[in-house]
Amino acid sequence: MLRLLQFKHFPADFNGFTRIEYLSIFLSLLFAFSVAEVMLGWSKMLKSKDKITFSLDHFLMTVALFWVLIINWYVLWGRVGVLGNGFGYFLISFLPIIIIYFWSLYLFPDLDEEKDLVVYIDKSYRIIFLLWSSFLAVNITISVLLDEIDISELTVLIRGIGITTMVITAAFSLRRWRRIAIIINLIILLVGTIHIAQNM
Repeated sequence: MLRLLQFKHFPADFNGFTRIEYLSIFLSLLFAFSVAEVMLGWSKMLKSKDKITFSLDHFLMTVALFWVLIINWYVLWGRVGVLGNGFGYFLISFLPIIIIYFWSLYLFPDLDEEKDLVVYIDKSYRIIFLLWSSFLAVNITISVLLDEIDISELTVLIRGIGITTMVITAAFSLRRWRRIAIIINLIILLVGTIHIAQNM
């Protein structure tokens, strides 16, 4: 299906600059924007520490987002090889990064307007959870499409638990379950990190 969007007339390289290298630059820029958003958000929070009310939930979500960025940059190495297979492969490669970017935008508020991060997270956690769970769902789909994992693998089940906890918490506005959902997904990140360290 993805090969339907493949352009056969593109050269494999141009003056020694390969197509994969060329396409990878775009993905790198998207990652850079997301990392910059996180670093800028953290630096603004630190500079405004006397003027804002911190939130443990917000802090844990920012740590999770940054760790997701690190893991995805590492895992992307295995996916770079498919970029040259066609436009469809290129599209699915940058879709998770786009979700991460919007996730970072929603996670870090304008601190000139939002001084209380507890109140901000109460207002915004649903969209943040939906972006987070969308990211996990898109990554599962890509992993299956690229034959990285089988749909029956434990990895899919573990990610599915993470998606389910966040979607239910967001859909039913279960504030008291919010931290539990965050902790469950941090544990999933830890398990994923161990799995990646052992297998990649």
